[in-house]
Amino acid sequence: MKIPNPSLRHYQFINENKVIFQANSHKLVPEPIFDMHLPLELGVVLSGKMARYNDGIYSELPRGGIWLAGILEPHGRQALIADSKVAVFIISADFFYETVIPGVDNFLWQSPFNTPAKDRPLLINRIFF
Repeated sequence: MKIPNPSLRHYQFINENKVIFQANSHKLVPEPIFDMHLPLELGVVLSGKMARYNDGIYSELPRGGIWLAGILEPHGRQALIADSKVAVFIISADFFYETVIPGVDNFLWQSPFNTPAKDRPLLINRIFF
């Protein structure tokens, strides 16, 4: 497992936007691709099937599968079906600190990203490696 150096400027939040949306298609590759970056990441598998690697956990995510990656948290991805499509939201950490919803007091919006990967809710079975 080769994890790159952290990418602190990998994502540019332009015009004070706090969220970047990307739609990606992944081809089959022999090895997972690893990444680590400062912003938070929320992803959804739109079609196909993706493998996710996070903090010693291997997850196979079918269509509708969701993943989270925290700040400077090494994570990997690999398509298990050719041309698997994903939607990824890259979220500036301060977005959650500024989010306030009337009637919802003191909710820590960043907590799902700060929770250890093994304790995050998933709708699938996980394999620890």
